[in-house]
Amino acid sequence: MIHMIAIVFLCIVLAGCSSNSPFLKDIFLLSTSYANPPITPLPLPLPSSSNTTYFKDSVTASKSNLVIRTGYYGLCISTSNSNGDFTCNSNIASLTAGLPSTSDPLNLIGQSQSFKDKVVFPYLIVIGLVAALFVIALLATFPGWHEETNDNGSEVEVKPFPSHPVVNVAYYTSQAATFLIFASAVWQHASAVAFSIALQNASAGLVKSEVGTSAMVLVWFGFGLLALVTIGLYILILSIKLLKDITDDDDDDDGRPGTAVSRRETLRSRTRARSPRPHDDGDE
Repeated sequence: MIHMIAIVFLCIVLAGCSSNSPFLKDIFLLSTSYANPPITPLPLPLPSSSNTTYFKDSVTASKSNLVIRTGYYGLCISTSNSNGDFTCNSNIASLTAGLPSTSDPLNLIGQSQSFKDKVVFPYLIVIGLVAALFVIALLATFPGWHEETNDNGSEVEVKPFPSHPVVNVAYYTSQAATFLIFASAVWQHASAVAFSIALQNASAGLVKSEVGTSAMVLVWFGFGLLALVTIGLYILILSIKLLKDITDDDDDDDGRPGTAVSRRETLRSRTRARSPRPHDDGDE
């Protein structure tokens, strides 16, 4: 169950800005727009070289209401004519069709596309998701509760431990998936923050950018849930090893092999058999 929640969170992060769904429009890695007014003052006087054209265009661009949101597999664009509504697509040509060139003089759409294609790397999350699905398939093979007859002839509900090799494979696979998602979360966070700061500084304060909080929270929550499952599997391995050592010691003391059907019930029955009985004063 925990694995399924983590997989859903990570799939939402990957699908952010890839369609016009109202929910997915708010899942983005980076948002860029033109600052109006500029965040930092422009240098005055303006240079007389070719940079003059750049600064003049930048001043014009600072009046633009263009906002671009970037996801792993798509972009969302909002203009002054869309009344704050975002149009999302994975194809940049479809997004820029009919868009006036004056609305994006600094080519923020191209910068966002470069960030999506050359900076972020979604395949670590994809591989981690495949590993998490494999762990779910292994967890489905674990035995559940069933009734057995104990030494006294009464039926009891027992839950045998799963096969030790299966638990080991599930643990190491879950550990690999957790590491991949952790690396992806760090990469996503660091790259978005670094790109945001670099873009603002390079544009002399004419560009405003922010890191997507929703995508950041979802990917870190996904990592935390996977780590929780990995810790649980590690505790299960230790429990199986400890119980096996206890039953093996009891088998050596009794001089006969132990039953492998239900080690937990065997341990309980032997514990009850070895517990001291109260003395009856009348018998003495």
